[in-house]
Amino acid sequence: MLTAQLKTLLSKLWHIGILHMFLSLVFVQGLALTTQFAVARLLSVEDFGVVRVVEAFLSIGLVPAGLGMTSVIVKVIAEANDAETRRRTFFHTLLLTGLFSAFVCVVLQLIIPLFGFTAQVTNFLLFMVWMFVPMNLSRTTINYFQGLKQIQRVAGVNILFSLAAFVLVVVGAVAGDLGGWAWGRFLGQILFALMMFWIIRHAITVHLDLQSLRSLARLGILVAFAFTVDSIASSADVLYLEQMLSDSRQVGYYGAAGIVITGCLLIASAVSAVAFPYFAERASNPQALFSIARTTMLRLFAVMLPVALVLYLFAPLLTLILGDSYTPSIDLLRIMCWGIVPSAGMLLLGTWLLAIGRPDGSAVVNLIAVVVNFGLIRLLVPGMGVNGAAIAFVVTTLARMILCTLMLLWIYRHTLFQGNQLKLDHPDHTA
Repeated sequence: MLTAQLKTLLSKLWHIGILHMFLSLVFVQGLALTTQFAVARLLSVEDFGVVRVVEAFLSIGLVPAGLGMTSVIVKVIAEANDAETRRRTFFHTLLLTGLFSAFVCVVLQLIIPLFGFTAQVTNFLLFMVWMFVPMNLSRTTINYFQGLKQIQRVAGVNILFSLAAFVLVVVGAVAGDLGGWAWGRFLGQILFALMMFWIIRHAITVHLDLQSLRSLARLGILVAFAFTVDSIASSADVLYLEQMLSDSRQVGYYGAAGIVITGCLLIASAVSAVAFPYFAERASNPQALFSIARTTMLRLFAVMLPVALVLYLFAPLLTLILGDSYTPSIDLLRIMCWGIVPSAGMLLLGTWLLAIGRPDGSAVVNLIAVVVNFGLIRLLVPGMGVNGAAIAFVVTTLARMILCTLMLLWIYRHTLFQGNQLKLDHPDHTA
């Protein structure tokens, strides 16, 4: 009986695309994590600390640099009424993505030296931020297919071309240490973007509509702000540590544990990514949306709880992968395991807020979380070192999940979607 139920569940997950999306995330978002594991093994702990700071900065800046189009594209494509509207909308999102990403890169060249990082970190950031252009363009393209619910196609494309990028990064790290890692990472993203444009070259209608651009930009600004604050709440702890401790080795220890946690959360990211278009379709029907969201949340918790337990028990195996120099990361990993379940819940709740057109709610929650996280790090790190940062991570993730829940309750009780859901005027509605 149990075996039959398991086969039925796996078949359903395969059909709707969750297993495909998980594989996709492993080879795209997970590509960066897997690469960093290899880099941690190949480079010194100090150099790996630099890698973690650069990757954290890229993670925080990616979505706002593209004006939020990597997320907006899923919502607007899922809501589009016909193929021509989708093709025109796709063109507008790519246009906004490319132009704004390039503009942000120019601005960052002027302001990054003012951030107070070490000279080595600053030099790498000035080069690596130019990755925002190919990264945003390729991710906007991938998420176009997500909006169409072509999850299997998304997974296949991601796996094929991300493998090539992975090889470039590892070969670069072996051949040129930290500089080789940077060039390999950069070239891998350019290759991925070029291949994605080749695939979707016939899915675009070049038709400039200023009203559509304005509508997309308005929504994108809200989404970009929400995701920026979310990324700061999730990733800025590495940047705080770099500035407070000025010790790349300590950042490397903390970063190694953080990579493992992020890797485990790919499961929750996959579930949230697949759920997004389904949530968006039911945004105007609170009862239907609540039903599917509740079921998804319960099943997600049922998966993530044993994952956290197994990771806690087998944390010492981390040194078998990265080497004995990362022994201090074991205690950090065990502390951070307590944040896995609330982090997973927060990811799905944030997807819920975005699906109902309320990225502002997510932004408010994460603004509070940024203050909590920064305050805890400032309070705990001087006396406890990086262990204090790990405790701050756990408390912050729990606070974010609780605040997201309260925000959704407030929205459902006070707005009831009466004129409060963000709308996008598609070209066919405004002609």
